Amino acid sequence: MSSGKLILSISLALAALGSAHAGQPQPVIVELFTSQGCYSCPAAEKYLGQLKRVRGEEVIALEFHVDYWNDLIWGSAGNWEDVHSKPEYTLRQRRYASARLQGRRGVYTPQMVIGGRYAAVGSAGSTIEKRIGQVQREPAPLTVNARLDARNLLVEIAGEAPDGAAVWLARYDLHHTTEVTGGENHGKKLENYNVVTDLSQIGTWQSGGVKLTVPGVALGDNQGCAVFVQKQDLGRILGAGRCPRES
Repeated sequence: MSSGKLILSISLALAALGSAHAGQPQPVIVELFTSQGCYSCPAAEKYLGQLKRVRGEEVIALEFHVDYWNDLIWGSAGNWEDVHSKPEYTLRQRRYASARLQGRRGVYTPQMVIGGRYAAVGSAGSTIEKRIGQVQREPAPLTVNARLDARNLLVEIAGEAPDGAAVWLARYDLHHTTEVTGGENHGKKLENYNVVTDLSQIGTWQSGGVKLTVPGVALGDNQGCAVFVQKQDLGRILGAGRCPRES
């Protein structure tokens, strides 16, 4: 074997060894705070759908619909009450506004929060891609695995991270189409992706690992779910995993 081929073989072997030790990267949680009553939000919702399709296993895209647009009157078109909105998602966004995020902070739509660390305008694709890359270059300290067994969701979390983090289960609908008849987007047909229908804390991270059983979880054809661990103050997301059967 020539010296050049030998060096290449050693390099490939070392790369494979390093990859094995690094383990499989955890997906990046990308949260879009949006509203069907917001004129500039459909572009961000379309971009979220593209992220979901193009980035595949790298990203878990979640769409949170806030409620503070619901009562706003838009001339003769009146108001539009977002059919997916919930006050608890508005509260989550406001808590993020008080957190130490990098980027464009505050309460506005459309807003994306990447990895619990960065904030950006939800349609600013180049900025969001850059932030996703930054999160990926700093591997999550925890590994989250979830699987369905009958009607139970079984979750196993391992790794090294400080105690005091919450384990969250986000359940969502994969796709919705809505004919909007009022507000700024009246007359439009809106496409929404990975619309969060429920966000609940299912446990607390403890050093040494956590195993959880969540009863009563069954996914329909248009449903998915994800589990992630996040600091209690809505800081960095320490690990994330999608539930099986998402399409």
